[in-house]
Amino acid sequence: MVAALRTSSPSIIIGKTKRMSLDRFRQWQPRDGWKYDWNDGETLKYKKMVSEKQRFIVQNLLDTFYALGLNKIGGLLPEAEMSYGNNRYRVPDVAFYTREQTKAAASGEHTIAKFIIEILSDYDYNLNIENKLWEYFENGVEVVWHIMPSHKLVKVYTSPRKVSILMEEEICSAKPALTDFEITVNQIFELKD
Repeated sequence: MVAALRTSSPSIIIGKTKRMSLDRFRQWQPRDGWKYDWNDGETLKYKKMVSEKQRFIVQNLLDTFYALGLNKIGGLLPEAEMSYGNNRYRVPDVAFYTREQTKAAASGEHTIAKFIIEILSDYDYNLNIENKLWEYFENGVEVVWHIMPSHKLVKVYTSPRKVSILMEEEICSAKPALTDFEITVNQIFELKD
């Protein structure tokens, strides 16, 4: 069992918190502002959910997604549940699911998003981020974006070993998972009126 990791701020603890069943976890509604994942009975205090200061990033992503008409083939869903069989359960910041996947999930089938976006903060712990990245790809995810607001950059992964680090007017692409979804880094971080 991995002990909780205490960061430089004494009030922030990231790591395993308590054991519970998956059914209980899915009904649990933590009110502390932290995001939790479930891994084989352990709840993981992973990071704060998308903060108020980061909401505009999600809005920019959704605006572009809808402007491109991609909602006809699926949804770019914030904080959507994703499980790998019966032992791991994750809640990515944003994930793309096709309409077929959404329909299958409504019937109780486990579906894996092919494209995931995580908005990273200064509170995220590198080892947890890396472990989660490998886990995503091992389970069928094709593209992961790590958006880093503190540096105004995006890391686009098409495998755990292949990454493009993008800034400013460089284009972030969700290929091959979502071929037509592209946005510049500046568009992601643009504060609109």
